[in-house]
Amino acid sequence: MLIGLFLLAIIFTSLSYFLGDRTLFQQIHWVHPLIIGTSVGSAGALAEKLHAPMWLIIVLPFLIGMGLLLSFLDWNVFEFLCTYILTLFYYTILHIILSKFTNFHSLIPAWKLN
Repeated sequence: MLIGLFLLAIIFTSLSYFLGDRTLFQQIHWVHPLIIGTSVGSAGALAEKLHAPMWLIIVLPFLIGMGLLLSFLDWNVFEFLCTYILTLFYYTILHIILSKFTNFHSLIPAWKLN
């Protein structure tokens, strides 16, 4: 069950990065959102599994996603900020949808929603 949720987390996170990029600039290759989604999901799940402090479990995936996106956009800060804001918007919408059907937090699949 958790493996399926983990894969859904990667897919939904990747999709939010893909949509964030495609809405305005279309600068990154289709595989880049998949790399970001896999990295973000894996970092969150690993930090949770290692019983890291709550702040690290929350912050680490965001920093990894932001860093990878910025590097894939060739360090163009304006495009990064616009893309990341849209990514967060899409992620929030997709998070609400996924969480409604699974009762798990979609970024870190091991976390049950209250």
